Amino acid sequence: MRAARGFILLEVMLAVAIFALAVIPLGKCVQECVRAQTLKEEDARARQFLAGREAEMEGGKRRVDESKSEDLKATEDRDSDEAPFAGMHLETKSKKIQLLDEHDQEIGSVFDVTLVLTWKSTGGSDQSKSVEFYVTPPST
Repeated sequence: MRAARGFILLEVMLAVAIFALAVIPLGKCVQECVRAQTLKEEDARARQFLAGREAEMEGGKRRVDESKSEDLKATEDRDSDEAPFAGMHLETKSKKIQLLDEHDQEIGSVFDVTLVLTWKSTGGSDQSKSVEFYVTPPST
């Protein structure tokens, strides 16, 4: 009877050890899934900002003929379009493209615009997203 109890105790200890060895990698998998989801959400937020800034430039709300660098900050204004993007850095590069017709006369002003958004992810790694597009400023 005493040998049977010892054997049961050994079986239980072995089962707990096997369970522990299986749970540790499972916990790491869950942690990596949460990290991947966070990176996916940050990437979606960056794409949303870049698409909005591109639309503003194409619509004439923002100038396309200047290159600049800016840090996006949270503002007191709740309607600000930059509030959810606080901590990100935007680099705007704009270059005028010379388009000529067959008589070597300028066709119009077209700009090659590149927007580069960089930020530190929740995990601490540097992330960036960029978009390049051509835009003709609206005539005034």
